[in-house]
Amino acid sequence: MDEFSETIGNKFRSQFPQWLEYRGEVDHKGTVIKFTVSREAENRNQKVRHSGPKTLTSSLIRVRRYLLYGTELMKTFCLFFLILFSISVHADAVAVSASSFNKLKTLVGEWKKEGSDGENFYISFEITAKGSVLIENWINKGVSHSLTLYHLDGDKLLATHYCPQGNQPRLKLDHNLKGNALSFVFQDATNLESQQKNHQHSLAFEFIDTNTISREESYSQAGTVTASTMRLVRR
Repeated sequence: MDEFSETIGNKFRSQFPQWLEYRGEVDHKGTVIKFTVSREAENRNQKVRHSGPKTLTSSLIRVRRYLLYGTELMKTFCLFFLILFSISVHADAVAVSASSFNKLKTLVGEWKKEGSDGENFYISFEITAKGSVLIENWINKGVSHSLTLYHLDGDKLLATHYCPQGNQPRLKLDHNLKGNALSFVFQDATNLESQQKNHQHSLAFEFIDTNTISREESYSQAGTVTASTMRLVRR
């Protein structure tokens, strides 16, 4: 006897204690329910022969209605908890993106490669648009070489890279944060015919201390992704 049959059997046992022994078959759609009362049970109470079938039919109808109601109620509860879970996941993503954006804002200022004088090349970070956008500007020999703009988009934190190659990859924050690092993965791009074309494919920052960071990025060229890392200090 399966668990479903046993549940209904226990229900009848509590309502009809004189039926101490039974054998049941129940399909899970509730359309076929058969119970056979043992001869020993019949001998103990002859009333079963007369009152049992009618009472059993009525009880089966009540139980079936109860089960159908329970099924609908369970569906409602499942939907309710699914909605709550979705809201919770969305709220967590919003919080992670917001806190990560605030962390990036601590980079405001100028940075140079560790060990260099920072005269020919350095990177500046500045905030614009009332604090809603962080601009990363690469300066090479006094001229702006490329830009990356960071901003929130709902529950996502995006980094749009304006590359000298003429395309604009959009990278999104990976919410699976690891240690003191922020990682961005490729989402899509404008003016990029296919991902086989050269483009920035990922970006990551490791915050070592207030004056030292490690910046890693990868570029995809003809389908091959190559990573490079720079250790930066404040200029």
